[in-house]
Amino acid sequence: ASDFTVTLGDECQGLMNVHHLWYEVIQRIMEEMAPVRMRFGVGIGPMSTHFEKHIAIGADGQPYWFARKMLDELKQTRSGCRFIRYHSGEPEDILINALLACIETIQSGRTEKQTAAARAMARHHRQESVAEQLGINQSAVSQRLQSARFYELEYAESQLIQYLKTKTY
Repeated sequence: ASDFTVTLGDECQGLMNVHHLWYEVIQRIMEEMAPVRMRFGVGIGPMSTHFEKHIAIGADGQPYWFARKMLDELKQTRSGCRFIRYHSGEPEDILINALLACIETIQSGRTEKQTAAARAMARHHRQESVAEQLGINQSAVSQRLQSARFYELEYAESQLIQYLKTKTY
């Protein structure tokens, strides 16, 4: 709905009108920015002001208030999810944030080789193609994906996305 805009030197904000895409957008940003670690506060709710498509500055409403609150919590947390926190004001937020913490824990425990295999598999969907891209055999790809808990994470992420698609706000 509104382009991502740098607001305070190292912060940016944006506004999405398809609420279930936030997770996929954040995962893409994190992949493109790796190894730089970023924090994301996700807020869901109605806007209080008008907003422009080409700049997110000057708009106001629950999505921004909730996202700021989530960023503040992330800066203070010592356990659980350290990079993404979600708030819609619904009771399910607790479960979504717990799932995000589990996903993050698994992802952060991956080696570079496991991460490369997982990213390639997410793009190519075939172990043979991943093996060719990485210059290793298919058996090594399979071992890396198992060690990376690739299929378990893929399932968790797909279930999160499916659930978010059912939500109406």
